Amino acid sequence: MKKISKIKNGFISRQFSIAKLAYKTGKNFLSSDDKTLKEKLKSGFEGQVEDIVHELGLMKGSIMKAGQMLSLHAGEFLPEEARNVLKTLENNTYYLEWDQIKSQIPTEWHNSLDIDHEPVAAASLGQVHIAIDKETGEKYA
Repeated sequence: MKKISKIKNGFISRQFSIAKLAYKTGKNFLSSDDKTLKEKLKSGFEGQVEDIVHELGLMKGSIMKAGQMLSLHAGEFLPEEARNVLKTLENNTYYLEWDQIKSQIPTEWHNSLDIDHEPVAAASLGQVHIAIDKETGEKYA
């Protein structure tokens, strides 16, 4: 997991990121001298996969979920290298810094729970923190 301080959630910034990725990937695809569609797709994605994963990770939400679906159901359309890198969206996603998360947690929970600031897991729509009840010592996630 990698830490980020902010999710790209503005309409313009998200659209710009997607357009930039599409342009770069399309340029590689069109400039490829390969003969088959599979070879052209491989050329289009090679060198772009890390950028795609990074941008989708910064956006989280439904766009990142689309990347995860692509990694699961890419089948024969993507080269093995691309599938392997996209697979990191499934199990090695970005997480938000504690300062961004703590304001989303109800105040009474801060008073009654000792919440670990580092998450144990992160996904497209959230992240998991361990919390210990200050009175009973019970653990929660």
